[in-house]
Amino acid sequence: MSIGTAFSDAWKKFRNLLAGDIRIGGNIASDMPREAGTVLRAAAHKFSAEDHSHPSENPDAAGIGNRERSTEERDSSRDFPDRSIPLLEHMDPEVDALIRRYDHTLAQRILDLRGAGWEIRYGEIGSGNRTRFDPPVINIDGVHREDTLKTVSILAHETNHAHPDGYHPQNKPDERKTPERVVAKVQELLEAEGVADRALRDLLHDPRWMHNRTSWAAARVWEQFKNEGDAEIALRDSRKRILKNGGPDIGPGFDDAEINGIYERYERGEISRETAREEIGYEYGISPGASLVHPDFEARSYLEYYSEYYGKSWDNTVTELLRKQGR
Repeated sequence: MSIGTAFSDAWKKFRNLLAGDIRIGGNIASDMPREAGTVLRAAAHKFSAEDHSHPSENPDAAGIGNRERSTEERDSSRDFPDRSIPLLEHMDPEVDALIRRYDHTLAQRILDLRGAGWEIRYGEIGSGNRTRFDPPVINIDGVHREDTLKTVSILAHETNHAHPDGYHPQNKPDERKTPERVVAKVQELLEAEGVADRALRDLLHDPRWMHNRTSWAAARVWEQFKNEGDAEIALRDSRKRILKNGGPDIGPGFDDAEINGIYERYERGEISRETAREEIGYEYGISPGASLVHPDFEARSYLEYYSEYYGKSWDNTVTELLRKQGR
């Protein structure tokens, strides 16, 4: 069989096999995906992580009614009235009190998640700050257990990953819409990394395979960038509400001059939330400094981590297909 025929036949089967979806979801964390190389099939979740970078931007299956995002500030002159329900059962009471008093929007988001069966907890030191969807858990690294302000900052970011109001990465993103600068960076990393499997490496001499590998991975890396960008906006929105209502400064999360400038333009109404999400997400994604917010990431950027993850997901799936064909 010629390379061209093999490409055409295998490509069709590959697309059918994937159904366009190797996702970060299920047991995969939002901020820290499972070990690279694991192939994930499309599967029903309580709440999909892909348009957070995960399947639908209208995740009704989360058990939380979809509500339009409000830009108005809530009245925080008194504590959040729903005192019959603790916001956070496994956190320092000071965290609960700060959110309840100074940020009713974040408090309501947490109650929404709790009502939908989410657990919000401290993990072990070194476990990372992450949002998982099956089971639904927001984990805050135990290193922050004694730091009330940092914990609130992380919660503002992570709840955006979990709540329907946040951006959730699309399951089947349009690869044509990935910015060229993202495609170029992903391509550079994938080419440097190479392909371990010999049969797959031989096949990838055909430029059509390499192009589609890059395009497929880059589209999903871009979705993760947007997911993180939206969460950073949510964190800065929470910071602004808390300060406006007389509370302490929880900080900007990843304190980067470029990201801070983009958020200020968004605040002034010069750019849309979609544009802010994309611009902040890009800067957040390419910066190794952003990974320092998450201990598990060490010093690697989101770009490096997700490029490797999606590249290996592609490779493993195609390799599996070739083996089934006896090649």
